[in-house]
Amino acid sequence: MTCLASLKYRLTADVLGQAPEGATAQPGYSNVEQDPETGQIIRRWESDHDAAVGIQNRSIDCMVKGIDTSGGQKFGKTYSDDVDAYMTFDPKDIVTKGDQITNIKDSRGNLAFVEYLDGQPRTIVFDVILILPRFDPFGAHVENYAELTRASRQ
Repeated sequence: MTCLASLKYRLTADVLGQAPEGATAQPGYSNVEQDPETGQIIRRWESDHDAAVGIQNRSIDCMVKGIDTSGGQKFGKTYSDDVDAYMTFDPKDIVTKGDQITNIKDSRGNLAFVEYLDGQPRTIVFDVILILPRFDPFGAHVENYAELTRASRQ
C-alpha cells in the first residue's frame, strides 16, 4: 500500500464470501439453506481451510462510517430498513453484493463495530447491499463505495 492510500483507508475489514479468481487469500464458499418454518434463505459461510471456519482470511483496507438509521424504518407490504454504514475502499479490492463484511478494526487492531451481548463484545456482521465506483474529475476510477446493512443473522 502506498503512503497516500494508507492515510485514506485507515481501517481493515474481513470479507466473508468467495475469494475472487487469482486472490492470494484462502478461498471459501457458502452453503445455502432454507428455514422450514419461515422460508427464509440462510447463507452460511464456510472456509476451505480447517482453521477458523467462517473466516476467509481476506482482509481489505477501507474506511467505514456509521449512519444513524433511527428514523429510516419503513412499514408497508414489506418492511425495510435503511443503510447502517457505508464503506469506501481501493478499486483493486474486489467486494461483491453477496459478500459480508465483519471484523472492522482501527489502525491499532481494535474492533471498531461491536455489540455487547451477555457482557461480551461481538463483532457486527454487515451485508453488502450496494457497490458503486467513484471517479475523480478526470474520469479515473479512484475508489469504490459500498452501502452496508446489519446482517439479520449474527
